[in-house]
Amino acid sequence: MSPTDHGFRPGPVPTWVLTGGRTRPKATLRPETLLTTMAHRPVPDTTTVQKRELLGLCRQRLSLVEASAHLGWPMSVVRILASDLIDVGLLVMVGDETPDHNRLETLEKLLAGLRRL
Repeated sequence: MSPTDHGFRPGPVPTWVLTGGRTRPKATLRPETLLTTMAHRPVPDTTTVQKRELLGLCRQRLSLVEASAHLGWPMSVVRILASDLIDVGLLVMVGDETPDHNRLETLEKLLAGLRRL
């Protein structure tokens, strides 16, 4: 007897299953946020297959949007899984940690310089 004999049809896993029903990550992650794994950090046995796949991809620096494309999962799912891995110290954000107010100041200076040209 096959699973379809009882009306069951295998299909894509709903995204809420992958995220444990959550819709918002704890960490603020933009699509261009670069992620990488913590070297030599043991992965707990309780880590899901999906989180392990994401960790495998992030051995090399990879942006959130690239990870989403490689895995074929919606970015919202990858964002939540990455946030979970950051919370437990298995994944880190790489790059510019400049606060937004400093970025605005830098952009204003750049704009002023361009206007002087």
